[in-house]
Amino acid sequence: MPFVVNPSEGPSEETMFPSISTSEEESPIPSSSETTLETKIPDIEAPSAKPIATSTGILTTDALLDLRFASTQFTATLPEGRYSNAIISLKPAPLNKGMPSGVIYSIDFSTTMKNETFPFSIREDNGIINVFGEIDREFNDLYEFIVTATLKQGDQEISDSALVQVRIDDVNDNAPEFITAPHVVALSSDTRVGSVIANFTVIDNDEGAFGTVSFSLDGELKDYFAIDNNGILTLSKELSPSLGDKMNIAIVAADGGRPALKTVHMLTVELYSETVQKPVFKESEYSATVSPNASRGQFVAQVVAGIDKFNYAFDNSYSDLFMINEKGVITLGRNPLRNERNKQYLLNLTATDGNKSVSTTTVKIFLEGQNISQLPTSAITPIKGDPTCEFKSKVYNTEIRENTPERRLLAKVEADCKFLSDDTKVLYIIHQGSKEFEMNETTGELFVNAPLDRENRTLHFVVVNLTIVTPEQSDTNIRNKRKSDAIIEYARSKLLNNQALIVVKVLDENDNLPVFSRTNSNNEYVFPVDWQLPLKPIGRIQATYADENKNVTYTFSESSEYFSLNSTSGVVNLIKSLEHADQEVYDMEVQAFDGKNTVTTRVKIYPLMPGVNIIVLTAKNSVEEINELAVSRELTQALEMDTRVLVKRVYVNEDNSINREKSLLLIYALRKETHEPVPAEELKEKLEKLLPQLKTSQNLNIENISLPPPLEF
Repeated sequence: MPFVVNPSEGPSEETMFPSISTSEEESPIPSSSETTLETKIPDIEAPSAKPIATSTGILTTDALLDLRFASTQFTATLPEGRYSNAIISLKPAPLNKGMPSGVIYSIDFSTTMKNETFPFSIREDNGIINVFGEIDREFNDLYEFIVTATLKQGDQEISDSALVQVRIDDVNDNAPEFITAPHVVALSSDTRVGSVIANFTVIDNDEGAFGTVSFSLDGELKDYFAIDNNGILTLSKELSPSLGDKMNIAIVAADGGRPALKTVHMLTVELYSETVQKPVFKESEYSATVSPNASRGQFVAQVVAGIDKFNYAFDNSYSDLFMINEKGVITLGRNPLRNERNKQYLLNLTATDGNKSVSTTTVKIFLEGQNISQLPTSAITPIKGDPTCEFKSKVYNTEIRENTPERRLLAKVEADCKFLSDDTKVLYIIHQGSKEFEMNETTGELFVNAPLDRENRTLHFVVVNLTIVTPEQSDTNIRNKRKSDAIIEYARSKLLNNQALIVVKVLDENDNLPVFSRTNSNNEYVFPVDWQLPLKPIGRIQATYADENKNVTYTFSESSEYFSLNSTSGVVNLIKSLEHADQEVYDMEVQAFDGKNTVTTRVKIYPLMPGVNIIVLTAKNSVEEINELAVSRELTQALEMDTRVLVKRVYVNEDNSINREKSLLLIYALRKETHEPVPAEELKEKLEKLLPQLKTSQNLNIENISLPPPLEF
């Protein structure tokens, strides 16, 4: 049968080589509009091709480049709480929607904080994401990470990535928290009704109504006071002499949850006669207990000596272990040492006014320890002058150029010490840090002993312990084994009192060449293009870079009449129709420049044209019966090369009448390693050898294999 096109029939079905339809209309794009092409990047080798899967479910080499997630971004909403491998529902679709079999899914943990507890895992075979552990919106209200789908065939591998965002919804799981609330206030017995007694501030980390706090009062004497929802406590009833010298009331803060979460803060109001002008402590002795896990800044107790402002002071603070402010609030001034725990401290406290009048009391504070019973008061002797040391700075910053070969001094840490005896030593020991770093334990000098690679790690964190070694201690016992992981959680606010953080920033050197990705076995880009394709993007050049500079510029070594290259995105655009092109391949050199280094490779664009790389199959099947994907899959498996149906159309008899019981299929194939189109003659010969096998196909009843006449230009 002669190869003809019936001019009376519409182009969508009867034209021998129709333009490839897309999901949306695309108008021709002039070469000067490269920036507008970014929204229509197909990022595939052959825009007219369809991904082909063999019977084993593995895509052929060229089809690997068509691997795509259904969306570039997936979202989910998750209520905070505790989970045990629950499945997350993603929008707009599951990760594996439209993906071929054999894909391996993974989470790119380089996009997550390596040292936080990451509560998600992914099923490698189907992309299902599970959540586990405790999810707290107040700790993290949004998780963002990259999921990668990878498909392998032999030595070939291709992947696609998408962003997953999991937003954490609030539940009422946080009770209101009082902030620096007074525990004791002094009040004159003649205070007028309506006077402000104290202000209370609370925070609630929940959102909306869950985080809206209201105040109320409780206790036998609550009627003497009133509190509004701003936390302002006022006197609502005239004070009576029968009340004694102390009043205890409960300040209740409740959130808007149902049921509401409440926090109760106890307040002691000490009453003083209006005639008393000097400082007077109500008690001759006060007692307080500090929990084993208490740290610097922990509230211990509050004592007052009257309604005026006084200067409160201890005669011995035990090396600033205890502090007191102008309101009589006692706190821990530093983290207690191990040998300072399980002891009771007797502190003499004085309150002095402007006239040098003094009142004195005793405060007994017991520091609890781990698993040791409290000793009787009579068996405890207050300690004085314990040796203490603190770093002069909590954070030391330093920099070094990457790949610096020789041993180099990076930083020196120093400490201020008190009450050190002659036989006591201070050692600076690396608590956490990688093996490249070495500390002089005596001088506090930090050295780097090996070259650092910025592409491997930009910041190094070294935590240094400051340790006081007494004669009865062994140096080896106080040296903790280093941990190998990075230690972001040891930021300044997290450091112990005897620790300092050295941050070593590795400065980038442009020492890595850009590397072209998604190329064929010859490190070339190959783009088969339908010769009737409208003006549009046809593929993309991509170069990866390990260095910090991300401004890679793409250019063709020589300008092209038919193609342009977006210098920023690497998108290759068809700027002139190939319908009248007379070349079988357009072979061009492309350059990638990162500001210092230039790398090159070849870009080969093959127009898919009749008689050059396209053959025609005549099938005894109607167009409606032809499943293009099934036919492509069967031909790919038989030929062992990626074979595709460019277009199908109804059969036209020699008298130009339509025969709807037959169909014509335009076929092309791509070589496995190079992705280059197979010449039409070679493809026809290969298929003819397989014709007996193909005639038994359930997908295609082949009647004839022919070459279409070459195009005339």
